[in-house]
This record gives sequence, structure tokens and C-alpha cells, in this order.
Amino acid sequence: MTVLLANNVSSALAAPITASATSMTVMDGSRFPVLSAGQYFYATIIATNGIVEIVKVNTRNGNAMSITRAQDGTNAQAFVAGARVEMRINAASVRDTVTDQTGPLDTRLTTAEGDITSLEGRMTTAEGDITSLEGRMTTAEGDIVALENFDTALATSTGSASVGFLQAGTGASLRTVQSKLRDVVSVKDFGAVGDGVADDTVAIQAALTAAKNVVFPGGYTFYVAGTLNITQNSACICIEGGATVYHAGTGTKCFNITGSNVTICGEGTLFSNGTQNATNSPITYAAIWVSGEGCVIRDIRLQRVTRCGVYFNDVGFATVDGITIDGEYDTSTWVPTDTGLFGIFIDPNATSSQGQILVSSSKLARLVSGIGAGNYGAASDGRGLSFTSNLFIDCADHGVYCAATKGTTVSANTFDRCGAAVALTGSGHLISGNSVTNFGAARSIYDKISINIREPMNCVVSNNVLIGPYGAGYSGIELSNITGTSISYNVVDGNIVVNTGTVQGRMFIIGNGSLTETMTGNVISNNVFKGPGNNNEAVATFLMRPTFYGSNNVFCNNLVHSTNQWQCLWINRQKKMTVHSNKFIWEYSAGAPATYDVVYLNDVSYSTFRGNSLSVIGGTNVTIRGFTGNASGNNWYTENQSTLTDSSVAAATPVFNAQVSDRVINNTWNINRIEGTAAPTTGTWALGDVVYNTNPTAGGYFGWICTVAGTPGTWRTFGAIS
Repeated sequence: MTVLLANNVSSALAAPITASATSMTVMDGSRFPVLSAGQYFYATIIATNGIVEIVKVNTRNGNAMSITRAQDGTNAQAFVAGARVEMRINAASVRDTVTDQTGPLDTRLTTAEGDITSLEGRMTTAEGDITSLEGRMTTAEGDIVALENFDTALATSTGSASVGFLQAGTGASLRTVQSKLRDVVSVKDFGAVGDGVADDTVAIQAALTAAKNVVFPGGYTFYVAGTLNITQNSACICIEGGATVYHAGTGTKCFNITGSNVTICGEGTLFSNGTQNATNSPITYAAIWVSGEGCVIRDIRLQRVTRCGVYFNDVGFATVDGITIDGEYDTSTWVPTDTGLFGIFIDPNATSSQGQILVSSSKLARLVSGIGAGNYGAASDGRGLSFTSNLFIDCADHGVYCAATKGTTVSANTFDRCGAAVALTGSGHLISGNSVTNFGAARSIYDKISINIREPMNCVVSNNVLIGPYGAGYSGIELSNITGTSISYNVVDGNIVVNTGTVQGRMFIIGNGSLTETMTGNVISNNVFKGPGNNNEAVATFLMRPTFYGSNNVFCNNLVHSTNQWQCLWINRQKKMTVHSNKFIWEYSAGAPATYDVVYLNDVSYSTFRGNSLSVIGGTNVTIRGFTGNASGNNWYTENQSTLTDSSVAAATPVFNAQVSDRVINNTWNINRIEGTAAPTTGTWALGDVVYNTNPTAGGYFGWICTVAGTPGTWRTFGAIS
């Protein structure tokens, strides 16, 4: 039997072994010697806790080895997969080597017994061989001591610097294990406990100061009483799934990011435990406070907001993607003076306009407002902001609120149980493809407008769907003034706005009756507006300040359906306006005789009303007029059509309140059927109008027919009943 030795041979167990196992399989057996008949080698198995066992490997077939356990004074142990397997110099291998070397000598000595003379002649040589073997044994013993010292060194702080690492793949460079492990730093490397009780602020700050790539490992809760400062550029902070950063400081920042291009990511949680503050005042702290450019915040969860979840302070570009902010704010306690508890707030530079901040695919819930921008900037604009594909739930005041921005995009978001879904101020905004539900009547706390742009210029509101019960005086879409005087060149197109309740509200309004002085070039087209109009206003309304006029505005291809007594469309102080190809539907039953208008014109001139359809459905005790009001004249009414359908109207007169200067061409008024119990005594009627008797009796008449036009005109019975 011959023992084999080899240098720098190591692998790891591919599968666990018991203390009685007689075979083992390593991950890579190719480095170990190939055994022929009668050959063997010793292997040392090292557990992660430092326990070793020396085994004798009798055969090797690829990665599988048959072994004899508990060699060289060690005990048989059970080992887990991954335990190191190495060929080391040990006492047994040295002894066997010596035995291998002295075996021929013994044979020769036995032979020499028959030849004393020959033996004596070769004794000198044998003595020399023995001396050489003793020298080799001394060297081997030194090697054993060196290996034992190396084992001890591996357990020190510099031990990993003595072990090599080579990544798989062509071109990989040899590194030390120490260099490899320092690619990413765990906060626990610097003494963070992670038990949710011990204050880990100092340890975590040490990690953030020492390294760019820092991990909060899963399964731990890291208690932070102070502020963690991230100053390094291009740092990456990962809060792993199952990890929680518990911020206990009231009125302080948790993460304060001043470095540029910093990333905070992971599926862990940042929890804020301080007192919630929703007052309308400047924000001075947040769970994540960002002052560095190019920050990316992705996938993490912010649980409970005390003032603000993420605050961008004087930042020009940043990205928030896929995060969840659950403010845990009790919206039932909200009052309108509380406007300051935000999920995300963007405060532009005080002297220069900044923007290019994207918030996407995120969920913001149980907050006063989901996203805010510009409210506390000094004379500055946030520009190029984009809020896309987010979910806003239970935001008591606003889903998105931007006080001083330009070119903001709010698209493909869902707003559920929010006050005002979107409120923007400024020019160049795009609000498109959003869904707004469950607003208005659900709670009295809501703002009065679902989508609102203040001081709008060159804005687009398109393809949004707003469905829900309205609160009193609520508006679906509003373009208005709060400090300025101009509303011009905006487009409202393809929206669906439906009030499913019975409380009066406006589906669409443009202008402010006390502020708006300029309203030019606005296009309202291809929308659906349905619901009960607001008191003395309509389902859709144009408003101007007294003595000022809007001009060249367009209202076309819309469906406007009023479900109460107020007008479908109310136009105030307009010139050169075009109203064409709209369908107006009006339905209402009055308790007493009354006169109502489908389209009301107040001080409107030089305008065109073309190709519109006015349909009146049902109703009792009402006189319906078409285009009427206090129009100033020089208007064109052409190819409009009015139809009264399936009605029990006592006196119905769909008419124009036309002026002498107006042109009325090719309009059609069609009253399909009017019913009553007597000939009309009010209203203006045309020759040939018929009222059918709803209470026919023997000897009575089938109905009444107007033989002389007038108010109410002359009526005669017809159709005697025998």
C-alpha cells in the first residue's frame, strides 16, 4: 500500500455525511490524486465551526470517494454539505511515507541476514539513508506546524486575505476572499444588532461612511433614533425583503441623501414612529430627504408617514419607481386646514426652475396628499415632472397637487377615494388616461374638484374617466383662475365624467366669474358629461368676469346629459364661439309648472351653433326651451335639431330666443307626442301642435289641436268619442 501526497488540493462536500458514512462526494474531485491498486491518500474534512476529521481515501471515482473514518487520532463526525475537504500534511501521511521508504530497506535487511558480509558492507549506505529520512521527517514536522499556524491565522481579521478566489468564466481575475467579500458591506459588519431595541444609528452610519454598497440584511429590525447621512456619490443602499428600518426620531430625517446618483432599493420596510404632523407649513423633515441629483428610489415600502415620505429638496432629476407608501393617516379626522402630510413632495430650487422627476408604478395610500410639488418653493417652477401608472387610495385632500409647475404629466394613474384627484397650477400640463372613482359623496372631507388646472395655458386633459357620486358643488373637470386672469389654448378631449349620485354638481367648468378676463382658443371636444347640474349653473359651464369676453372657443362633439332642472350647457360672455355637433339630453320632472333651458346663453354674440341635437326625455310640468337666455345677437343657428320624446309635458315649447340680428337656418323642432288633461293655458305654441287627452271619457274628445299660434294660442278639440 502506498500513500500519495499532493499540494494545494481542496474542494467541498457536495452532500452531507453522517458519522458512520463510508463514502463521500465532493463538488470537484478532479484535483485529487488518481488512485491505482494499492494506493490511497489522506483527506481532512473541516466543518464551519472548525472541527476537523482526517479520513483515508481508498478509492476515487470522479467526485465519489470510499473512505475509512477517524484517522490519525481524530473522531468521526457528521458534516453538512459545503464543508471543506483538503489534502493536508498530517502525521499519518508522514509516517506512511516513511514506512513506504523504509519498506524496501526492511526487505533488504531480511535478505542481508543470509549474507552478513554483504550487509556489513552496505551498512554505511543504509545509515546514510536513515539520516536522510530523519531530515525529511524534521522537514515534514515543520510543515505540519506551519499548516497548524495557517489554520489559526485564517480565524484572524486578516485571514480572508490569505485565501484566493477565482470567479467562474474566461478572463476572471484572481482575487482574495477578503477583496470579494468587501464588494458589498452589511450594516452588521459594523456592529448593527438588528433586534429592534438596541440603537443601531452609529453602527449603520459607520457602514454608510465606509462603503458605497451597503445592505440591510433580511430578518432584522434596525432601530434608528437619529439621522443617517448618505454623502457618497453613486452609493447603493439595499433594504432587503424582511428587513425593517425602524425610525424612532420625531421631527427628524431618517435618510438624508446629499450624494449624487444614490440608489435606495430593496423590498424591505422603512417605518416612521413619530407624531404625525399635517399642518400647512414648510416641510423640514421626511423619512427620505433627498438633496443630491440623480437619486433612484425603487421597490421599498414606507410604512406610516409622520410628515413626508420622500422629499426632494432643490433636485433637478430623480426617479421613484415601484415603491409603496402607506401613510396610516386617519382620513376621517382630516380638516381642510391640514394640507401638509405628503407621500412624496418635490420642492424646486428657490432661484431656478427644476424638474425631470419621474414617479411611476407606485402606490400611495392613507395620506393627506399623495404627491405634491412646488408649494414651498420661492418664486420657482418644477418643470418636466411625470407621474405615471401610480395608484392613489384614500388621499384626503389631493392625489396630485402641484402649486407651481410647468409641463407636468399625470397619466395612466388610478385615484380611488381621493379628494381632488389632480390639482395643478401653470401651463403645458398633460392629464391623460387616468381613472377616478369613489369620490365626492363618500365623505364630506373631499375637495370640490376632481381634476383642476389653475391658470391653465396650453394644457391637455384627455381620455380620463371620472365616475362617482359627487359632493355638493363638486366639479368633475375645471379650468379656473385663483390669482391670474387668463385661460387660453387648452384642450379637453375624450373624457368621461359621470355623476352617479343625485347631489348637484358640475361635470365641466371653465373660467372664474370674478377673475377670468381672457379665455381664448380653448377646445372642449368628444367628451361625455352626465349628471345633475349645479345650482344656477349647468352640467358644462363657461364663466367670465363682468365686462370681459372670451373669444374663439370651441365646444364640439360632446354628449351632455342633465338629470335635473339645470341646463346642459351654460355659456357666459363669449364672442366668436363655435358650438357644433353636440348632443344635449335633458330629463327632469317638476313639481309645479316651470320653464327650463337646455342651452343657456348669457351675453353671447358673433357665435355659431351648428348641427347640435337637443333631446328632451320624459318630464312633467315643464316648458323646455332650446338655445335661450340673454344672447346679444349676431349669432348663427343652423342645422340644429330638437326632439321631445315620450313626454307628458303640459306645455312644451323648444324655441330659440333669437335676436333680430341672428341667423336661424334649417333648424328642426320635433315634438313627438304631448299629453295632458286639458288644452294648454301657458307656453308658446305653433299652428298644428297637438295635445293628446290622457283621461278620455265617453262623449269627450281624443285631444286638442292649436289652430292659431300664440301664447298659449287658440285650441280646439278633435276626435269626438261616442
